[in-house]
Amino acid sequence: SGVLPCAVVGFPLGAMHAAAKAAETRQAIADGAREIDVVMAIGAAKAGDWAAVRADLAAVLDACGGVPLK
Repeated sequence: SGVLPCAVVGFPLGAMHAAAKAAETRQAIADGAREIDVVMAIGAAKAGDWAAVRADLAAVLDACGGVPLK
């Protein structure tokens, strides 16, 4: 069909530790996901802690190993 299997990590609030999101990402890819959607750390964003949001997303991006991340 041309549709890529996608997985969402950090659902629903993105509140878990970045290492947990990275592990979830690696497992999703091992299980066949070919695209990853991530829920950013909403609490950190609401608090204006953009460094924490960036670090969180960077951990997931690193775990993607080239698999597209949204």
